Amino acid sequence: MEKSIKDLLLELKPLPKYQFERRIDIFILHELETVFSKIFNEKVYFLYPEFPLRKLSIATDNIYNADYEYIQGLKNVVENHNTNADYLMASENYFYLVELKTDLKSVNDVRQLIYYAHYSTKNFTDLFNFFKNNLAYGLKQDKKWKFGFNFLLENYEKKLGKKIENETDKPIKIVYIGPVGIESVNEKIKPHVFNTINFKQIATIIDDVNLKELLLSI
Repeated sequence: MEKSIKDLLLELKPLPKYQFERRIDIFILHELETVFSKIFNEKVYFLYPEFPLRKLSIATDNIYNADYEYIQGLKNVVENHNTNADYLMASENYFYLVELKTDLKSVNDVRQLIYYAHYSTKNFTDLFNFFKNNLAYGLKQDKKWKFGFNFLLENYEKKLGKKIENETDKPIKIVYIGPVGIESVNEKIKPHVFNTINFKQIATIIDDVNLKELLLSI
């Protein structure tokens, strides 16, 4: 990252409606494989941005009292509607659903936390089948979904040397990336199922001086 880009990002960050997370996304994405491999002590590969998650049925009256049994038992909505994880990554042992936050206030979305907590109790099979059957090959779906699904297949095989179809029984880890204090995400709901990486940790691992300074200033 060039110094001028870093300075411009910091200058514009306080402005209303400025999508700071989306602007720094590409710089952080470039470092994610190195950072994850270091922190989780295994080789971790980036697979896909904005990975689709199946819509779940969440009862509003239970949202602040969700326990493990409730979270695990959430039912799928049949529709093809989806929300998205910022990134999908994978290793020999896990799939990682990753959420990037630059503002700690944005982790107060309990509904989103319940979505992620639910998937932390599952393996990857349902998400893979949803992407394949409901989006890529679903009726009247945008052809970009098929392109995206093929990208996932090809990227997994290229990076891990295996066909993802044979690997979907691996469990899922949920990772929140954000400023120091992101660790508090585990206080929002129970059980405490989230892994966290703060920007200070990333700064100790990467070599890009300007990106280090940017992350430490958030």
